[in-house]
Parts: sequence; C-alpha cells; structure tokens
Amino acid sequence: MRNLRLVAVAALVGAITMAPTELLPSFAVVKASSASGSHSIATAQFQAVAGATSAATTTAAYALPTFTAGCTQARSSSGSTASGATTIVIATSTTGYQVGMVITAPVAGIQVGTKILTIKATAPRNITISLPTTAIIATGTAITGNGCWQQYFNVNNIKPLALVSFGISQVVSSSGVDTITLQRCAGTWTEATGICSGAITTIVTTTMGGTSAVTTVPVALVANTGTVRLRALATINGITSTISISVRAGTDTRAATVTNS
Repeated sequence: MRNLRLVAVAALVGAITMAPTELLPSFAVVKASSASGSHSIATAQFQAVAGATSAATTTAAYALPTFTAGCTQARSSSGSTASGATTIVIATSTTGYQVGMVITAPVAGIQVGTKILTIKATAPRNITISLPTTAIIATGTAITGNGCWQQYFNVNNIKPLALVSFGISQVVSSSGVDTITLQRCAGTWTEATGICSGAITTIVTTTMGGTSAVTTVPVALVANTGTVRLRALATINGITSTISISVRAGTDTRAATVTNS
C-alpha cells in the first residue's frame, strides 16, 4: 500500500512539474480565435453625404448649383369655380404645385400674375390664389403652375454599414413666400422635363430664409455604394439652398452583425 501511495505522489509531482509555470491561477489569460477565417464582425461605421453625382464623397454640407428652368405642373379643376373665388378645387392631386408658382397658360377668369398661396393635399384638394377669379372656371380646366426651377442631387452611403433611412435638412437663402421643396421619385426622373415615371413624394418644403428640421427619408441604401437621386424644386430663380445629411444610430442603421467577408 505504501508503494502505491508513493507512485501516486510521484505522478502528481511530475504533472505539476510539466505544467506551464506562467499559467498561475490568478494571472491566467484565455485567448480565443475564430475557427474559420471567412467570418468577421461588421464595424458600425456609417455616414451618408449629398453631392452632384453617385460618386460624391465630400462630407461637408452640399450647396446646390444654380437651378435650371424647364418644368411646369398642370392639374385639372374639379367642379366649376365661381367668379370672385380665391380657392380652386383640384380633381385628383395637388402634388407638384408649389407655393409661389404663377398660374400661366392663359385661363379665362384667372388674372395675370396670380400666384399660388397655399396648397391642400387631402380631399377636398385645393389651392388658394393671390388674386380672385374674374369669371367662372369650368370643370376640367387645366390649372398650370409655372415658375418651376429645379436641381438634382444624390445622397450616397459612403460607409460599410447598410442604411434603412437617412435624415435630410436644408437652409434656404433670402426671405419671402417662395420655397424650395425636396422630392424623391418612386421611379426614374426625366431631368430635362421634371417628369417622374412613378409617384413623386415631397420630403420637406422650406420657405426662403428658413432652415428645415431634420426629416427622415425612408430609403434604404446598401453599404458603400447605395445612392438615391433627389430633386430640389424652386418656385423662383436665384434661390440658393444648402443640403445637410445626417445618419442616426438606431434610427437609420441596422445593428452590427456577423457577416461573410
């Protein structure tokens, strides 16, 4: 029995002697590495910028270039409009009209120089005008808003994290009732004419001399190369606007995930 005990003690001493002496209980450090080099943790880097093209990467606020003319908005009236009225009901949609637009394409009963003062987008959809009508305007009359200047720009995702949305705001120069409206197209813009192949959505409208709040644009942008083309629509020439883009963690981003590299 004594010999067996001696053998057990000797075995235990040998095991202790062979153990790494640097791994003392109070200082032991565990290091782990991935079993496969094909996986990595995505870093939470995110940023989107505005610029003239889908290649823009400058992070400063983007000053829109000089606006170009070439677009008008025409909608049909709904029901007859009485002489002396300052409100015209529109048949289907007021989208595209902007405060400050001049009513053109001569219509009997609408005075020269009449401007759009307010726009109502929900039924009964209507516009109010700066000068009263001078005759009855028949149902189905085309009410054309002119004074449409436009400029297009891109919002680009320049970081490796996909975005589900982004924030946008603008600062508009001067003062007055005229506006700049930021819009997106559900299809494709024909930039020369201002026509969108799908529905146009108004993002934000800012009066001259104003600064808009940050508005969320629910457009997904894939990592690194995601881009969307937006339009700035002005009611007069000579207005300048500066566009700022913001990306907010938890609002515009997805959480970091394990992805294939």
